[in-house]
Amino acid sequence: MCTSPNAEQIRLWNELAGPRWARLEQTLDAQFASYATAILRAAAPRAAEHAIDVGCGSGALSAMLAECVGPTGSVLGVDVSEPLLERARARLGGLRHVSFATADAQEFEFEPGRRDLVCSRFGVMFFADPSAAFRNLLGALRRGGRISFMCWDELKNNDWARVPFEIALQFVPPPPPKPAGTPGPFSMSDPERTRSVLEAAGFENIVIQRLDEPLRVGGGVGVAEAVELFLEIGPGAAVLREAEALPLDRVRQALEAALAGYERPEKGVEMGASAWLVSGQRA
Repeated sequence: MCTSPNAEQIRLWNELAGPRWARLEQTLDAQFASYATAILRAAAPRAAEHAIDVGCGSGALSAMLAECVGPTGSVLGVDVSEPLLERARARLGGLRHVSFATADAQEFEFEPGRRDLVCSRFGVMFFADPSAAFRNLLGALRRGGRISFMCWDELKNNDWARVPFEIALQFVPPPPPKPAGTPGPFSMSDPERTRSVLEAAGFENIVIQRLDEPLRVGGGVGVAEAVELFLEIGPGAAVLREAEALPLDRVRQALEAALAGYERPEKGVEMGASAWLVSGQRA
């Protein structure tokens, strides 16, 4: 039995979400590619630096970091999801300067003061205790080491998540409300709370920038493919998973009707998205 403070997230990302994300690896990497690029632009990784990729998933950002730091540097990818890490190891197993750990970054015993950079593409919103997690990550950084990560803005500002969620609520009861900061994709949507958590952990020179840009669902898929994707991932899929005797044909029809208005010629389904790009450094 898992006794980690993040036990529920560990179960989720090994039994439910992780296998789905691993199967959809290429589609989701294409969908979130621009965010990984923005993280690297802010982080400015250099040759021979040593980086950590938090919530590395199947290794898309780890691969980009590995190219930047080169063989004289190193990248450590950390994730709780063994299904996703299997994909990451298969993808980057031939690179001697890249390694992966099946671990919770909130508790993992990083080598103190060795790393130059901590990055994450939507992997830091799932900590049971964000303050403890960021203190632990700070301890892994050398003095002057940097952090750069992406986290989602509020659900209401993310059509790609909000619309399928509202469609799902036409067929299932709404989930019970959760306290602010409960682990999940929108737990760090309040930039002032995020700043406070980072400052309390010991980070300084914190910069939080809103990134509003259309999200090309699946990297540019059409309505039919977008419907199937939203039945697999996102807050809408999460509540649908809890339903019994779900009328899937009717759910698909409702999603198709809603997404039709977001389809763009030669771009596929393109929906509003809003995220925070957060940067800082150890004093």
